[in-house]
This record gives sequence, structure tokens and C-alpha cells, in this order.
Amino acid sequence: MRVLQLIDSLAVGGAERVAVNIANDLSQVKGVKSFLCSTRGGGGLQEALFPDVKQLILAKRSFYDWNSLFCLKAFVKEYNMDIVHAHSSSVFWAVLLRIFVPKLKVVWHNHNGKTVELPFSQQFPRKFFSLGLSAVLSVNEKLNQWAQEKLFVPASQMIYLPNYPALGKGEPSFPLHGVDGKRVVILANLRDPKNHHILVRAFKKVVDWDSDYTLHCFGKAEGDNYHQTLLSLIEELRLEDNVFIHGMHPNSFPYLKCCDIGVLASHYEGLPMALLEYGLAGLPVICTEVGECPKVLDGGKLGKLVPPSDVVAMEEALLNLLSNQELRNKFSISFKAKVAQGYSKTMVLQSLLGVYQGL
Repeated sequence: MRVLQLIDSLAVGGAERVAVNIANDLSQVKGVKSFLCSTRGGGGLQEALFPDVKQLILAKRSFYDWNSLFCLKAFVKEYNMDIVHAHSSSVFWAVLLRIFVPKLKVVWHNHNGKTVELPFSQQFPRKFFSLGLSAVLSVNEKLNQWAQEKLFVPASQMIYLPNYPALGKGEPSFPLHGVDGKRVVILANLRDPKNHHILVRAFKKVVDWDSDYTLHCFGKAEGDNYHQTLLSLIEELRLEDNVFIHGMHPNSFPYLKCCDIGVLASHYEGLPMALLEYGLAGLPVICTEVGECPKVLDGGKLGKLVPPSDVVAMEEALLNLLSNQELRNKFSISFKAKVAQGYSKTMVLQSLLGVYQGL
């Protein structure tokens, strides 16, 4: 079986991590040859690919970049691939590719929790392109239900497939500011759905309570308006000595081990890899009630859940968890066990291979 993971880029993000994890782990499965193509260039995760994964890095300039598409077609035909596993919006290119290589089976892996809320003008292309799909994987149950209702794919070929974390090893390349036992971390690229601004506003309350606490933001920073307004907010609230933006780091595990609480403040999510990585690292968590997060945290029994965009609720959750070491220990142990058992590599890969073999 020859399987290509197709992804838009290898920047450090949730869908990108999933694509790299799957490509790496499939390369270790007997009887499977694993490939990966990034259509819009490389990124920080490129170095994380195993040597056994044959890769192609394109520089697609637009949707209709035929030269890049034909390069991908040549790559697929050279290695006689059977399945294209397309992540997120790369599905459109995967379906076009099937026109030129009809024997291909296309699997769409939908990571975008906002898909169900898209207007008809954006949902229609997905429905139309689904005519070229062989299977659909959804990272939460709501997306899976949407797929069954909207797409032209047999229900038997649509499944809920959770993400699974794969944490690296090593030591931090730089020391984190702050006091041991008083560091909060957020793993999220600096872009609108991740809602860092709400978290920073809530963190002001924490600093007023105890100025030793620090917030560490890991994720790609584009230098765009979102980034600039976040910097301005940090300055406005006089949090320059307490809130730190560290940029993109492909291996976040060493830094998670230096922190004490993991937080996500997103407007919407599918199934965030960061949440699972927090759990595997043994961090108690605070997360907004979006996407699959309430299910992962068992309705709040394994971590704090707050409504999205609610600064007061985030403040209360932070102060409550930071001031209660017993609760933090309880969440840490129980959530780590849930992630290890319910979101394991072995379980997810078995389900995925079952889908491939069914094609």
C-alpha cells in the first residue's frame, strides 16, 4: 500500500502535525510505503519527518498553478501511489489530481471545526468536490454528522477519527522566564481563531493577584494585524514582564515540561492537537467549550471548561486552578490517563489502516 499525505504547508500547526505524525508512523508499518507532499513550501515540521518518508515540497502560487499540479502528478505516478490522504483544504487539489490519475483513492481529513458554520457559497464547493472522494475522516463527531448530511460519500466510508499526540524529546533551547511552578503556556499559532487577546486580558487578573506568574505563547507569529494588536494589548496592560511570545518551535515538549498549566482560548476548534499534547505532558488544562474539547475533558471532569470569548470566566478559571494545587494534581493525573488511553497512536492507526484497506 502506497499512501501520500497531502498538506498545504509544514508550518507548525494542528493539521500539519497530524499529517507529519501519520506519515512518520505509516512508514514504520509493514507493507506500507509512506509519502508526504506540502504544496505551499516547507516549514518547521519538515525536519520532523522520518528518513523513510519520501517527500515533495512544492511552491504552489495559486489554486490554478498547473505546473505544480503536474509535478505532483509526476510524483504520484513515479511511485505508483494508491491513496492520497488530503488534509483540510488540500482536498481540492487531491480531487483535481484524481482526474489525471483515475486509479487514485482520495481520503479527506477534515480538521476545521468551523466547516459546519460556513455559508452555502463555501459549503457548496466541498459538496461538489466530494463526488471525487472515497472516504471522509472527521476530527470530531459534529463534523462527521455534517459530512454524512452534506457530502456525496457513502455513510460507511465516513468515520470520526480523533487526533493523537506524538511528543518529542530533548531539552529546551532557551530558558523560560518566570518562577518554577508559576508558568502558564498556550500552544497556538497567532491567528484570529485562537483568541490570545482574551487570554491576555484574563491573565492581567492573575498578575494583579501574584506578579510572579508568567504566560508563554508558542506558535507562528506572522507580524500581521493580529500579532501587532496582541503586542499592543500586552503593552497597554503593562504585562511585558509577564507575557512572552516565543514564536514557532517544532518540538514543544521540552517547554511543556517547564510549564504548569496549559490553556486554549479559541473561538472554534476541531480537535486541537495542543490540548492532547498538554495531556500527554501531564499538564492540567483550561479550555474553551468548542469543537471536541468538552468531550476530551469529559464535560469538565478532567479540566476547566469556559465559554469562548468570556474574559470573566477565563479569569475565574485561571485563579481557581492556580490557587488549588490539589485540583491541579487531580486534573493532571486523570487527563493524562484519558489521553494515553483514548487518543493513542495504536488505536488511531488501526482505525486509519482499516479505512485504507476498505478502499
